[in-house]
Amino acid sequence: MRSALGLAVMLALVATPAQAQLTLPGVGDVFKKAKTVKKVHDALQSYPEPKEIELGRKLAAIVLGAAPLVDDPAKQRYVARLGIWLAQHSERPGLPWRFAIVQSDDFNAFSTPGGVVLINSGLFERMRSESELAGVLSHEIAHVVAKHHLKALRKQLDQAALSDLSQYGPSGPGGLTGTVTSAMLSAGKELFVRGFDKK
Repeated sequence: MRSALGLAVMLALVATPAQAQLTLPGVGDVFKKAKTVKKVHDALQSYPEPKEIELGRKLAAIVLGAAPLVDDPAKQRYVARLGIWLAQHSERPGLPWRFAIVQSDDFNAFSTPGGVVLINSGLFERMRSESELAGVLSHEIAHVVAKHHLKALRKQLDQAALSDLSQYGPSGPGGLTGTVTSAMLSAGKELFVRGFDKK
């Protein structure tokens, strides 16, 4: 696909898109996909904070559908209080931060765009001190502050747009933003299963 895109760019230098379509079969599709990639990339560059928060809540709902909250109000309050205190000292204190423990034996914690941070009970129960918990929560807060989720999703969507973004649903009333949000939810599910790139 990349070689086809490179060929299309070279043809664009010597011919108009209409001429290129007449010269080489399928070049019109390559131009359309290149335009889609650019539109998706531009839409994600300026992805508004309210949309980021909405996306994060939807992704958190998916996670909570698979791993329910731990039924222990005292532990939940403890994690929430510590998390909120830490988040208020971050570069994005105005996000509607949420912190909770989910029922899972896995040794893990994760966050979603917009400020939802979830820690697995398997990790929480192995904590030896509040400072260890603060370290884990701060790590997840840093992912949200630096928008690592959106960067990782942007990378996945750039690749998806090269193949075919239409698989995520038609551009309806939400237009490209609605399509991008659907694609991000799909890519987000994969991201949370796979985790961030270790870099």
